[in-house]
Amino acid sequence: MDTPLLCIKIASGIGAGIVTANGDVYRGADGAAGDIGHIRAVGGGDVLCACGNIGCVGALASHRAILRSLGIPETTGEDPLHGAHELAQRVANSDPPAGHRTTPGERTHVNPPGERTHLRLLTRRTT
Repeated sequence: MDTPLLCIKIASGIGAGIVTANGDVYRGADGAAGDIGHIRAVGGGDVLCACGNIGCVGALASHRAILRSLGIPETTGEDPLHGAHELAQRVANSDPPAGHRTTPGERTHVNPPGERTHLRLLTRRTT
């Protein structure tokens, strides 16, 4: 393997897996290297996270956050996957707010040393 690999999972929370250029899984000093959902997002505003902090990535971009922003309950008594079903239906019906919240977006982040990293976030998968 020539380069490291970063895989980001967006579901009820946000996590990541990191594989080094040598092919080793990177776990970090305390085993939480991929726990990225509680990194504070630039421009995260005043969105309260379940951890008690403000502006965490997971509070802004997780499946739960998208459902919450659209006013869709995650579950109902009849359907434990109500949120996923409703969001998928809204996207399929070209609902503008749902489409806006689930459209892949590309952001460019400039690292302190001047290197550029492209990050593509895909949130269209809901189940």
